[in-house]
Amino acid sequence: LGYVTVLKLITGRPPPKDELVGTVAPDMRSLSHTFRFGVDRGGIFHGWPSGHAAVTMATCSSLAAYYPDSWALKLAGAASVAYMMFGVTSFRSGSMHWLSEAIAGALMAYPIGVATGEGFRRMQQGRAPAQNHTTWVILPSFSPDATVITVARRF
Repeated sequence: LGYVTVLKLITGRPPPKDELVGTVAPDMRSLSHTFRFGVDRGGIFHGWPSGHAAVTMATCSSLAAYYPDSWALKLAGAASVAYMMFGVTSFRSGSMHWLSEAIAGALMAYPIGVATGEGFRRMQQGRAPAQNHTTWVILPSFSPDATVITVARRF
């Protein structure tokens, strides 16, 4: 979610119903190619990629990687991701996300989810990889009222 939020913060892609236009844009093709690159030129709650699709894909792919023998879980996960992608592109007459934003969110989150699920499975089985003793971590956090960046070092 943090990765998607940072991308939304710097790409500034307007949704199909852009608040600057007020209604569904008369020239949808040109609006679909619009990016307002810079810091916070489109907000962090709309735009490219879809956070809804990304979180759904990361959750489902991590569960599928944690339980690799469960075909039912894989099918339910694929159905959940497809349903979420349909939902964010058709919500309020398609005013929430472009289809490309939903696809991008899902594709970006898939490797994150798989790596997380496999990592937790290895830890559960006692096969956790050796960790460095010194690690730097940067954690961005965004909300409507505040933007916080936490920097931590593990010794």
